[in-house]
Amino acid sequence: MDKPSFSIIITTYNRAHLIGRAIDSVLQQQNDAELEIIVVDDNSSDNTQQVVNELYPMVTYMKQEENLGPGPARNRGLKKATKSWAILFDDDDTLLPGSLSLIWDAMKNFESLEEYPVLNFAHSNGTIQSDFHCFSIQDYLGDKIQGDFVPVIQVKKFLELDYAYPHTKIGGEHLLWWQIAKDSGIPTWAKCVAKVHSDAPIRLTSFEAQASRALEYAQLQDKTIELFEKELLLFSRSKLRDKWLGSIVYWKLAGSKQNAVERLRAAREKGVVSTSVLYWLLLFFSYMPSALCKKMFVFAKKVRAK
Repeated sequence: MDKPSFSIIITTYNRAHLIGRAIDSVLQQQNDAELEIIVVDDNSSDNTQQVVNELYPMVTYMKQEENLGPGPARNRGLKKATKSWAILFDDDDTLLPGSLSLIWDAMKNFESLEEYPVLNFAHSNGTIQSDFHCFSIQDYLGDKIQGDFVPVIQVKKFLELDYAYPHTKIGGEHLLWWQIAKDSGIPTWAKCVAKVHSDAPIRLTSFEAQASRALEYAQLQDKTIELFEKELLLFSRSKLRDKWLGSIVYWKLAGSKQNAVERLRAAREKGVVSTSVLYWLLLFFSYMPSALCKKMFVFAKKVRAK
């Protein structure tokens, strides 16, 4: 095949003012590849549907019946895709000029291409330590991949292996990438193919969003521990500790003192909370008013981010 063929899947939610930019970044490359563009709208309440249908009639538009989060929207887009390979990105991102040709050139020169369900290429904020590496679960847990990456998915193989994005409203994509990295590895190129923009409203990963959706974040920490505790013990005890501490803090922010205390005691029994000082500090935190805890959480996160 001389000319690449891709399904481009863009998920969106209440960003009618941004979705056109994302689509345009794909259309500008239609001479470089045979393209199918699929927009999956996660039940927006703005005029996203009007914008896409009126301005971009060549786009396949699908709207979720209810707001379920990015994972289910991406899964629906993958099931709709008709091309062998699908590229996924968000409504506030754009593909860089020539990126599809760059992706295709890398794919053509990769001998084991058909063996892998997913390939990764860098976003503008994504970095790895070499031009190319096939990342294992150990690499992911060792933080050898930083920032965001654009997944290029071999659709049939991905679906046949029963992979799917997590059904959470807060993303939690690491559950998917860690599992695939554990099973087969993820070939990853440092080549930058897309730009992450900063002009969107509050993102799912913002500190304020984390505090307001603490229940979902608490459940995500617990799910991560449940699925990957063995690997975390082997390769990153510090990350395992962070997941346990995250579970404790988020359960408290969610208003469940009981769950926070239970998780704290379980963490102590497992040796994750290894000092008496930390244990008593967390226990004191668990009994503080939830509103005050949320303010402290956001403030501490912002201080650490500086």
